[in-house]
Amino acid sequence: MSADKRQHKGRGKTEREQALDGIIAVLERKEFIQDALAGLSPAAEEGVRRYVARVVRGVTERAPELDQRIASCSTMKLRRMHPVVRNVLRLGAYEIYYMDSIPAAASVNECVALVRKKKQLRAAGMVNAILRRLASDTQKEEAASTKDLSMPEWIYEMWAGRFGTEKADAMCASFLKEKALVLRGNDHWITREELEEYLTAQGADPKPVEGIPMAFACRPGTAVERFLEEGQGRFYIQDAGSIEVMQAVKLRPGDRVLDCCGAPGGKSIYAANRLGDTGLVESRDRSDRKVALIRENIRQSRFHNMIARRWDATVWDPESEAAFDVVLADVPCSGLGVLGRKPEIKYRLRREDITVLCEIQKRILECVCGYVKPKGQLLYATCTVTEEENEAQVRGFLLRHPEFEMCRERQIFPGEGQPPRDGFYYCLMRRRDE
Repeated sequence: MSADKRQHKGRGKTEREQALDGIIAVLERKEFIQDALAGLSPAAEEGVRRYVARVVRGVTERAPELDQRIASCSTMKLRRMHPVVRNVLRLGAYEIYYMDSIPAAASVNECVALVRKKKQLRAAGMVNAILRRLASDTQKEEAASTKDLSMPEWIYEMWAGRFGTEKADAMCASFLKEKALVLRGNDHWITREELEEYLTAQGADPKPVEGIPMAFACRPGTAVERFLEEGQGRFYIQDAGSIEVMQAVKLRPGDRVLDCCGAPGGKSIYAANRLGDTGLVESRDRSDRKVALIRENIRQSRFHNMIARRWDATVWDPESEAAFDVVLADVPCSGLGVLGRKPEIKYRLRREDITVLCEIQKRILECVCGYVKPKGQLLYATCTVTEEENEAQVRGFLLRHPEFEMCRERQIFPGEGQPPRDGFYYCLMRRRDE
């Protein structure tokens, strides 16, 4: 369904109806949160938009926990419930546990009314009984004392088996915490002092990020949309872990850099910024839409040493053979390191999908390694935390390509560092001198 049709469909609906539409889109139809929220009526008040965005995101983040709470108060299994009923219960449970500004009794009554409005009349009594039980003081006390991971079992078991339960618990908990907004300044446009002054004036409470020049961590909840509009090349929103990945590369004036899977362009822009007005950064991606994103970022940043090009990284480009000093392969991956920003991934991903992704990653590496000059650098990177996509992928590559040697390898765990990072893996390799 087009965004226009979704927006038209949203007109005249209550805020809970619009939130329910978004929850069903994400949890039942497996849409991305960003796409689901595109259905909000453009005429909706700001307060309604904030409520809907918070509820859709919150229910998505905590669905495993909410389902467990609901199941403890229901004789009917969730999978047997009508999707409207199942997701109204999730919406109500989220309001009861995590939105103190809404009285529990009001939430129960509104959810029962919503079920009736959606013509699920026979379920109204059940919804009323379950939500009233969840709203009881005893249930809320038990919920507060219970460890909440809100993670599909197979993902948690994979991490616990490899890293231990303490590390797995810490990673899962990090995804549920509101994170600081990290901004990296473009020192061609703005000084560190000017950026800090601007952010302070906006009430963002900026704190310098240790080890990353021109980067500031702003208080959680800082208005991203306004900064994106006002930044216009002066600064770029980028997780500290993503910046740390690029810091592993040793860039020299005049280097030719290729970012094979570059959209939306953050790592490419970092490289262009560090090279100053020298060298060239070519940022590629496989679709016109993604290349357009890169070009817009180039336009805003006004870098003259950066270009965008449409190219599939799994297809050999003979013109690029041994043509680049640095090749970045920031490959498509399972995305399990960024569940704090994209919680819907944990419901879209299946265990077998990782095997498919590993094959794509291998094909990309086999292509792009040929673009590296002798003595040049190859940076392999993902935003996930699986052995198959990270360490095992690199080990296999190095066995097949003895002309490369490993320089540095690191797994950045979700929640690690100050400010807490998303999860990233990188391995910097060097091509031996022929």
